[in-house]
Amino acid sequence: MRKYIAGISKMTYGIVLPALIIFMVLNADTSLAQSAGGSSGTNLLFILDASGSMAGQIDGKAKMDVAKGVMTDLIDGLPDSVNVGLEVYGHRSKGDCDDIETMVEVGAINKQALIDKINSIQPKGKTPIAKSLQTAGEKLSASEDETTIILVSDGEETCEGNACTYVKDLREKGINVKVHVVGFDVGQKEKEQLSCIAEAGGGRYYTANNADQLKQALAEVKEEAVAQVEEAPAVSKLKTLPKGGDRPETAVPVEPGDYETDHAIAKNTREYFSLKLKAGQTLSVGVRTPDSENPYAGVGIYNEAGNLVVDEDIIGSEGTLRTISWMTNSEKDEYTYYFSAGNEYDPTPKGTAYYVKVVDNFDIGSTTDAGDVFDKAMEMEPGEYAGYLSADWGYDKKDYYSLPMKSEQKLSIKITPATDTGFNITVLDQDRVIVAQKSSANAGAITRLSWTAPEEQEVVYVLVEPASFPAKASPIRYDVSVTLE
Repeated sequence: MRKYIAGISKMTYGIVLPALIIFMVLNADTSLAQSAGGSSGTNLLFILDASGSMAGQIDGKAKMDVAKGVMTDLIDGLPDSVNVGLEVYGHRSKGDCDDIETMVEVGAINKQALIDKINSIQPKGKTPIAKSLQTAGEKLSASEDETTIILVSDGEETCEGNACTYVKDLREKGINVKVHVVGFDVGQKEKEQLSCIAEAGGGRYYTANNADQLKQALAEVKEEAVAQVEEAPAVSKLKTLPKGGDRPETAVPVEPGDYETDHAIAKNTREYFSLKLKAGQTLSVGVRTPDSENPYAGVGIYNEAGNLVVDEDIIGSEGTLRTISWMTNSEKDEYTYYFSAGNEYDPTPKGTAYYVKVVDNFDIGSTTDAGDVFDKAMEMEPGEYAGYLSADWGYDKKDYYSLPMKSEQKLSIKITPATDTGFNITVLDQDRVIVAQKSSANAGAITRLSWTAPEEQEVVYVLVEPASFPAKASPIRYDVSVTLE
């Protein structure tokens, strides 16, 4: 019952986050891109929500920064054959429902120019979803080509428009559009609004609750839309997830990949799968429910002993995505981890998708994890590196490094968090005595420490630990700069 209530509370928790719209015109001969001088192929028009609420935070990071990061990754991954434009609203003034601007006309893709425009956006104003759709719809009305629209939003219209009715009217007028919608950590009210838009547009509704899930959802709908312009008929990229074992000991080995079930999993039943991981790798498993009515699903990750370490359930929510992760440490060179498909509340329907990834989070350019005890300290030379530790979801809570020092040599260390996480730095001499310590002044602050060796040191140890942990984030990155003078 506790997990059921937690699942319901997530659905009703409202958070305002990015809104993006991708318009994809699939026939080249009369496309918008050609009229603008672009190349033939898929046409994309991004509409980005830059309303004032985007200045708020999620997972310790500004929501606008999350949106920019996802947009940048998405643009970097687009094929060169697409034509892309950018429309933004709420970025120039407060309280203005007409603050909608086409920053880049649809045309041959210029990835760096698009990224530069996106990075220049600052959140300020209102959220005119319906009016932004209307602005784009006016351009589409002159074309007979099919257009796929993908809207990613918190769904909270603040300008009294009715996007659901407008999209329905577009299709009734014969404008050839299909609308997919991704809701990012939305409340029930917002979900109902967004689901209505997707239904009216003949598309699908997706739910995501953090940056990784937003990225995954956008990648899935992007692949589906781009695949439609291939010469061969579009084929699902999801492999069939085999029937799993009935416990971790009988788990079925699988490789990382995107899967879909070809059978239902009974209520209160789980099927188990296994993967091999190295020290310093993270297992990430996402589950997305199909469009069937009131679907339930679940996913769990288990350690080598078969003990559950993290899990998530989806309680009666169609097109919803949940992702969990778990990070290894340096205790072993190789691990066998497990994940399960299924939930205790209701049958898991056929067509439930599972996204299985193993991500390298090795420390300072190595092929493993820095040790969490003195005897496994990783040798370090002066330079600049990236390191990783885990937060709530993972075992990797400390990194030990080592380097020799000469008498009167000065060691300087700078730790720059990649997220709003604080870090502690501790320097220990060759006898493992603490000789210097420094902590971040606050979450996200850079930490600097210097120490001069009074005598030649056979080895000096540097210990890096988080001073604060972002909830349910695995891993957390830090950049480390080491100098010896």
